[in-house]
Amino acid sequence: MKTYLKNIMLICAIALGAIACTKDEIDTFSGTELLYFQWAVDGQILGNSVSGPKLDSTSMSFAFELPNVTDSVYMVPVKILGKASSTDRPFNLKVLPTSTAVEGVDFTIPANVFIPADSIRAMVPITLIRTPKMKDAPVSIQIGLEPNEYFNTNYFGTSEDQNSKALLKYNEFELTVSDILTEPARWSSLAPWLGDFSAKKLILYATVNNIPIPNWNVNLPDIGLFFARKNVLKAYLIDQKNNGTPVLEDDGTEMKLGPFA
Repeated sequence: MKTYLKNIMLICAIALGAIACTKDEIDTFSGTELLYFQWAVDGQILGNSVSGPKLDSTSMSFAFELPNVTDSVYMVPVKILGKASSTDRPFNLKVLPTSTAVEGVDFTIPANVFIPADSIRAMVPITLIRTPKMKDAPVSIQIGLEPNEYFNTNYFGTSEDQNSKALLKYNEFELTVSDILTEPARWSSLAPWLGDFSAKKLILYATVNNIPIPNWNVNLPDIGLFFARKNVLKAYLIDQKNNGTPVLEDDGTEMKLGPFA
């Protein structure tokens, strides 16, 4: 009887060992890693490493840059679901045919991109070129990840965009670029001094004061600085008129400030 029980216990031990080995084999990852656009899964990284909303598209505008700014670099993070490697690992990035921006004209991307050694993330630099057509309508840059010997890109999920509630794409990303300067939401509060809005006037306000174009969509400017800078613009307009070269709006009329200027 004792021998019988010992045999039963031995058989159970062997079976448990086999199960444990099987479990270890399942837990051990093998094969290529998964590659994805980080913001769609982890959320956009804001200040102090705080995660923002999850997104697979965003926009950028040249509108608040002075005219001498002709290009800009926008960084898009990609990340792997897997382990870091001791060597650089290239990945495949393509421009999708649904893009309305033209590669080499409106933007460029590197020919060779890779996940650096000892890292699980890389930043894809998209060089944006400020072209005249961006003043008429936004252009769309759509890029996608493709599999190679190092990475799979068939990573899908059910995350939803917080605005549209559409399913997010993990292996595609869209960047919309424009150069359209529209009337700031707070302009009406400043109109008694600045007058009617025009993009040319706001750009000139920034240029003569040697400052970036102010974004008054959320907050009003510091009142002391505003009046000082408004006076600089006023003096410039007066000087140009006295010199016989008044500043004209795009419609040919003379640029004027508001009644309290």
